[in-house]
Amino acid sequence: MRKITALILILFLAGCVQDDQTEERSFLIPAGYVGWVTVEYSQQGTQVQQGRNNTYEVSNKGLVRTSQSQIHEGWATNHFYYVDDTGKKTRLQQGKMIHGPSSGQESNHESVEYFFVGTEEQYSKIEYVPK
Repeated sequence: MRKITALILILFLAGCVQDDQTEERSFLIPAGYVGWVTVEYSQQGTQVQQGRNNTYEVSNKGLVRTSQSQIHEGWATNHFYYVDDTGKKTRLQQGKMIHGPSSGQESNHESVEYFFVGTEEQYSKIEYVPK
């Protein structure tokens, strides 16, 4: 009986691993930027790889364009940083300076992902408008 229980447990755990997990991503945001960031997929653009962590540079207009063809589905840890002119990174925490992450399709049927950078008060005052 123990062997059967152990086998069922192993099979269950093996089925749960990695199916809905994606790679971590980092977003490098110009220091002081406040507003919505839109990530457009299937676009001509650059994506910098640093090891296993996908790193995206956000423009000073809050836009990331990547040639990747789809939104990352599943769960992963995303990292958000303000980056100053010298390259110094300051980590931004979700719930404090990162709000409202979501994804979907814009009116042109392109896959997009978006999130807000700023305080909770700023977030409550600035509505998302598709770009």
